[in-house]
Amino acid sequence: MEELKKFTKEELKYLSQVYNNPSDNEFLLFHMAKLTEEVGELSEAVLLYIGRGQRKEKLKKFKKENLGDEIADVIIVALQIASTAGIDIQQVLKRKMKKVADRRGSHI
Repeated sequence: MEELKKFTKEELKYLSQVYNNPSDNEFLLFHMAKLTEEVGELSEAVLLYIGRGQRKEKLKKFKKENLGDEIADVIIVALQIASTAGIDIQQVLKRKMKKVADRRGSHI
């Protein structure tokens, strides 16, 4: 998790320079637009993974690692949103996992 936090911090610093130091609100909107784009790409990868892609040339080229790459892109952008909003994602994930486990009657 520390490696992800470091990567996220470095990527946010880079993106801030690229986009001329936007305000946090502008940065959040940028990340939401990017997340929407990445979720669209993940949706396409899932369709290709299950053999339901619309374009046959993409179906022929698709590899399982493409699905993993798209999942990673969504996670990275989500981490950027959390960091920009000042959310400790590790703490939030632990709390959420406990809540889900409690709902099922299991324990973490």
